[in-house]
Amino acid sequence: MSGDPGRYLKILTEAGIDTEDARFEMRLFSDRASDEAELDSFVKRRAAGEPAAYILGEKDFYKDVFYVQEGVLIPRSDTEILVESALRYLGFCSMPFGDIASVPVRPDAGSSRIRIADLCTGSGCVGISVGNEIARNGRESMCYLCDISETALEISEKNIWLCGVAPDSFQVCREDVLASGSAIAEYCPFDLITANPPYIDEKDMNELPPDVDRYEPHLALFGGPDGLDFYRSMAGKYMSYLKAGGAFMVEHGYNQGDAVRDIFRKAGYSDVMTIRDYGGNARVTMGIRR
Repeated sequence: MSGDPGRYLKILTEAGIDTEDARFEMRLFSDRASDEAELDSFVKRRAAGEPAAYILGEKDFYKDVFYVQEGVLIPRSDTEILVESALRYLGFCSMPFGDIASVPVRPDAGSSRIRIADLCTGSGCVGISVGNEIARNGRESMCYLCDISETALEISEKNIWLCGVAPDSFQVCREDVLASGSAIAEYCPFDLITANPPYIDEKDMNELPPDVDRYEPHLALFGGPDGLDFYRSMAGKYMSYLKAGGAFMVEHGYNQGDAVRDIFRKAGYSDVMTIRDYGGNARVTMGIRR
């Protein structure tokens, strides 16, 4: 579906979209649109600020394509560092790059079925990506995709069946990580717990880009006045759910590494460390239960 590329490109660039980004998105829209009317609709929605991922209903992440819609956070490439760190710890990253090489491999890697909980799962992209790579390596795992949002749970369930290599190795669970109780207590102990929780502070919430502010769920973004509410709650609560030697790994903001490491150490984790993403920003902090 071609439409009028020049006119559409002009609409997008005049809306403030970078020219190269506009060209790339136009190729995606043209490939997806069933007719010119739908293409016209795609372009108008994008020019109004709606993210391309919501318009297309999908987003590439790690090795798969995930379904997304309004009500769930759009997966970011920065979050792939969390996936790579998890796979390195589990023994499924034999050629690590950058800081991933400093992530310790668990001593009993390869000895048993792997049990994982992915908190604040959203679209399920982190947990499903980790579980898929385990399955591609011929190993068995069970991964619990946890979120408080019913929309997120519905979308993660859909992604299990759309792109899960071994769909029966995943289960969705409604979990409030800020509450005292837990729905996943009956499934522990876990080899690994991952989380990409809300971590934007009050100041930055007031300065969000318009497309993020208008379309992406604030429930998945706001982490309290200083952005650290979820880490304070999760660090102590979930350590007891890990096996001895099990790891807890979280994504956080580029300027939150020091604070999250301090929270982990005070909660009693050992081997606390922060992993930088490929842009050199502090992105993932992990700790191990001894």
